[in-house]
Amino acid sequence: MDNGTASAGFPSSEVSDNLLVAISAFDEEPEQNLFKIGPFLNPKVISWQVDQGYEKTFVVEHGPYDKRKAVRLGVNLQSMRIIE
Repeated sequence: MDNGTASAGFPSSEVSDNLLVAISAFDEEPEQNLFKIGPFLNPKVISWQVDQGYEKTFVVEHGPYDKRKAVRLGVNLQSMRIIE
C-alpha cells in the first residue's frame, strides 16, 4: 500500500509502502485478521515458511538498493511479531 509521493523522505519523491497481511482459518465461519506493517522502502517478500503450529514466518527485504536490510516476521491468527 503506497504511502504517497515523497513519503520515503528522499528528494527523488520516492514513496514508502506498508504491507497488508491477511490471515484466515479454515472453517464455515473462519476467524480472520488483517495486519498492517511498515513503512518500508522498496519492500520485497523473499521467503515464506510454515512453522510448527499455525504460525507462518516470512522475510521482507527493504531499503535503498545499495543498503538493503531484511526482517523476519511471524504471523498467526492473533498477532504479528518481529522475529529478527
